[in-house]
Amino acid sequence: MGRLEAIVKTRCPRCRKGKMFKNSSYDLGGFSKMYKTCEVCQVDFEPEPGFYVGAMYFSYGINTALMIGLGVVSYAIWGFDSLLKTMAIVLTPVILLVPLSFRLSRALMLHLFGGIRFNREL
Repeated sequence: MGRLEAIVKTRCPRCRKGKMFKNSSYDLGGFSKMYKTCEVCQVDFEPEPGFYVGAMYFSYGINTALMIGLGVVSYAIWGFDSLLKTMAIVLTPVILLVPLSFRLSRALMLHLFGGIRFNREL
């Protein structure tokens, strides 16, 4: 599994086999619960206290890009004749995709800034 696929599937950065999250992203009560360590290679998923605060920047970027993209598509199709319709088209998918953007931003943070190197032998 390549790095991009491991990020999208929220897998461990060292072995790329173990899952980072305990529950499904559709479990609204537990979508944010992470394992403390990898099930396969035992790498620590929290390199330091407060590590995932930086993931907010990734989440902001993901949601901003999504809102701008949906806004441009909405404008191209309907124009801005109805502010309420435009807001609904832009905000509904962003709200529904919060669990996925949360998980993706944490996976990006751990893979890019966690200081964990991939080990092919695991």
